[in-house]
Amino acid sequence: MATDCTTLGTEYKGETVLSVQCLTLRDAVGLSVGTESAMLSFVAVAIILLLICYKVWCKTLFPPTPAAKQHLIQFPADLFMLSLFIADLLQAAGGAMNVKWVHDERVSSGNYCIAQGVIEQLGEATVAIVTLVIAMHTFSSVWWGKGIKSLVTASIIMAIVWLFVILFVAIGLGLNFHKNYMTPTYWCWIGPNYLAEKIAGEYVWFWLTLCFSVAFYVPLFFWSRGNITVDQQKWWKFSVHKSKNSHEESDRRRHSIKLIAYPIIYSILVIPTSVVRFIEFGQEGAHKVQHVPTAWVFFAESVYRLGGILNVLLFLLTRRGLLLFGDDTPIAKPFIDSKDSLNGGVADGMRDDMQMGRLPEEEATAWELPQNEE
Repeated sequence: MATDCTTLGTEYKGETVLSVQCLTLRDAVGLSVGTESAMLSFVAVAIILLLICYKVWCKTLFPPTPAAKQHLIQFPADLFMLSLFIADLLQAAGGAMNVKWVHDERVSSGNYCIAQGVIEQLGEATVAIVTLVIAMHTFSSVWWGKGIKSLVTASIIMAIVWLFVILFVAIGLGLNFHKNYMTPTYWCWIGPNYLAEKIAGEYVWFWLTLCFSVAFYVPLFFWSRGNITVDQQKWWKFSVHKSKNSHEESDRRRHSIKLIAYPIIYSILVIPTSVVRFIEFGQEGAHKVQHVPTAWVFFAESVYRLGGILNVLLFLLTRRGLLLFGDDTPIAKPFIDSKDSLNGGVADGMRDDMQMGRLPEEEATAWELPQNEE
């Protein structure tokens, strides 16, 4: 589909902003790979959300017995993961919308373009912020033994996150609706004249989450291996030493692999995109993205779009007790029993997973379970 893209632009702030971006065959192929990644993520997240709805139907709305009734949100981690999946779905939907541009062999401005930009910003910013909340909650639970224990507090935090992102997107679009706010590049995104909005509305959260994840999980990894001991009375004090060769250390190693998976995966997804963005920010001109090799752009896009399916896989492998994905036994309330320790801890390990990274300490808290619990 031949189109003279050089003539399809508008003047804004002294620069020409494209209203149509033509795609070469190489562009179309590269964008197709990223679109397929987004579609895989969309299908995976949609399936997990449908399974959650099914479990709500079976365990909450119509349980086999009144005693077997369970609520979807029982821990703060339930709420965090549900928000993450909803944001993943939006993010994947924005990427899947590129199928139109691949078909048309060009990206053009208009209502579809604006819709894609809005959906992508809603999903990508929320995924980053919720991942940051999960990292902070997990670290504070493990390192300090505190974490977020109140569902009310967790609900307020998630409400603030969603409200912030929705208002930021809505206000930015509303104030600049007729000023080329969402413009075509290889897909539709915030225009080149709105660098501050790009950084404040999304990229800063990418980089904060990446930095805090590394800062939190590196010491947590060595703690779980037994190389660090945290003072139980003064949380800011800790000592570094050689790990002890014990059965407890093996258990902690397995838990540390689960915990370190989220920041590792997030880093793999975000680092290529961040490198491309930094290169773009350092370039001059209205069409900054064209100064970056297209292979880099589409590689970063394809990797980043796998976030949804990877979060689903991590959830199924490491957090299966959340969002009604555990067994059918209602969760009992915890109680303190100083005689119980890690060695009897089948139930304790399960609860650790449900508390989103609450690793057992040397003197673990036991959990009251029905007699038929395995």
